[in-house]
This record gives sequence, structure tokens and C-alpha cells, in this order.
Amino acid sequence: MVRAVPLDSDDPALAAFLDFLERDLANHPERLQAVDAVLVERLQGLVGDVEIDINEALPDEDA
Repeated sequence: MVRAVPLDSDDPALAAFLDFLERDLANHPERLQAVDAVLVERLQGLVGDVEIDINEALPDEDA
């Protein structure tokens, strides 16, 4: 994978999403939940054996 935009440019969609998250966390801190061992085990069961090389190029059909 490669970055679609340089790091020094602002992404308006990302900025809006992060603003939304900030407001939601400030207004509803009771919604925060810790990641517990049960969730970690479930996630590891789903993807634990998947090996990923972040430096490998994506196949054409996934690009």
C-alpha cells in the first residue's frame, strides 16, 4: 500500500471524522469501553494466523 496523499496535506474527511470523535467522546464518556481479554481472543481467532507484509505491493485487483 502507498499513501494516497503526502503527510503534510490535511485530509478534510479525516479532520471531520476526528472532530466528530472528539465531540462524541467529550459528550458521552460513558460509551468508552476497555478492550478486554475476551475481545482480544476473539480478534486473534479471526486473524491470528494471517501474515501481512506492509511493504508488499497490493495485487492489481486489490489496488
